[in-house]
Amino acid sequence: MTDTALLAAEASNPATPQARLAEIAQLHPGLQAAIAANPSCYPGLLDWIDSVGDAAAKQAVAAARGVAPTAPVNPFALPVTAATPTAAQPFAAPAAPRAATTPANRKPLFIGLAAVLVVLLVGGGVAFALVFSKFGGASSPEAAVSKALDAVKNMDAVALYGSLSPAELGSFSEAIDQLKGSSIQEEDQQTDYAALLQEVASVTEITIDDLEFDTDELGEGVVAVTITDGTFEMDTDTEVMARALNSVTAETYRANQENWGYSDSEIDDMIDNSAEYLEDSLDDAMPIEFDADDVEDSLGFELSLIAVQEGGSWYISPLLSYLELLRDQANRYDSNWDLGDLPDADDVARFESPEDAVAGLLDGGQSVVEDGDFDDLVAALPLAERRAVALYASGIDYNIPSDWHGSWSDLDLTVERSGNNALVDIDSLNVEVGDSYNTSDINFDGVCAEWNQDGYNENGACLDDLNYLDELGIGDARLVVVQENGSWFVSPLQTGGYISSIMAAKFAELARDGDLDKLSNY
Repeated sequence: MTDTALLAAEASNPATPQARLAEIAQLHPGLQAAIAANPSCYPGLLDWIDSVGDAAAKQAVAAARGVAPTAPVNPFALPVTAATPTAAQPFAAPAAPRAATTPANRKPLFIGLAAVLVVLLVGGGVAFALVFSKFGGASSPEAAVSKALDAVKNMDAVALYGSLSPAELGSFSEAIDQLKGSSIQEEDQQTDYAALLQEVASVTEITIDDLEFDTDELGEGVVAVTITDGTFEMDTDTEVMARALNSVTAETYRANQENWGYSDSEIDDMIDNSAEYLEDSLDDAMPIEFDADDVEDSLGFELSLIAVQEGGSWYISPLLSYLELLRDQANRYDSNWDLGDLPDADDVARFESPEDAVAGLLDGGQSVVEDGDFDDLVAALPLAERRAVALYASGIDYNIPSDWHGSWSDLDLTVERSGNNALVDIDSLNVEVGDSYNTSDINFDGVCAEWNQDGYNENGACLDDLNYLDELGIGDARLVVVQENGSWFVSPLQTGGYISSIMAAKFAELARDGDLDKLSNY
């Protein structure tokens, strides 16, 4: 039986674990209809397939409604040991919450939380595909924020990933899947991040209490949730936390230092010194106690997280939350960064093929260049990118000169389809852009480009002309085009994830072979 046939059988088998069904649904969209028809497909996964699947998958979901089983119990949540101080937990419990005051040094406020997030995200990343066992999201924007904060409080990495936007998180699923087995170290020397996270969880106590929220609808299915009140307290065994943080970068650091000729004992000393420095920094910060007023004092504005509705449930959008943070920071200095408007569902473009999707994206870019109109560009993007560009790019006044013009022609593509995804290589593309005085002519071919200005000053370059990019496999870069709700779209997020996975895998290979010096050969 072929691998494809085995996967199809697994997708249809009621005995297949629900977490495995979720993994197959994410990594093999062509099997989503079979999974939806499987009586073991739980409601949250049905919701997700209904939101991202093709017509056949949606029909299978419709047929399954009313007979789907209850959502599964999560078998992957990490145990959190009670944090009562003992000899095994040599740290004091946090003091009672203090009155809200502006701290003398605001930096420690975020050290502990940042440390926890790093360990959670890295530790949870090794079980990325298992996130979908927790699909279902939350019932409201406020509940989505509470769910994410509860995941931090409970040190539950899978729950944290599961509270994030599937449309955004799914953009990197293929990249993360490709990175499995791409460790710098040999298999028997690789860091067990899940075990490391479990150890950190057993010695860390986090409390988040008295949360209050304000909400502001930014568009249909997008709500800003502002944290107006609440307290955060954290204490941990700083030695364990420092060792965990140090382990995140230790493999790469060791490979680099070996490349520079340092001995194993010298590198061990360097890593130990780094861990000691981290431990000292955490010692200075712990225990950490702050409230919403402290956060506002530190940032200069109240912190907001953006919740998005997908498949009938609410999730946190990391991308939109980050852009909102940037907008709030910019508007402190009167930048007048306004929000744009989300398009209506009827205004979203429909492209019948990957080739049409690339052409539609180019048309949208042309409209932006010529008159600053983002509508066509927004309509040509998949959901995650569409929300980001519509809300946070189209509301800015770019002051584009009235005599600017742009056009494209001579598009030739090589397309490799695989289910609901396609890799696209640009064999040729001509772009002209300029004003009433000068016009630049640019010709693209793969990762290469040639350009001139009004027929003069001819130049050209390729990304793989740079040795380090060539060694990291940039020549294999492709556009990623995805099928969403029956239409094809170019996905900048998935394209970035795909290229990153290629480069990370190449870096790991060079490190294992002791060839990192090739990256410095110009």
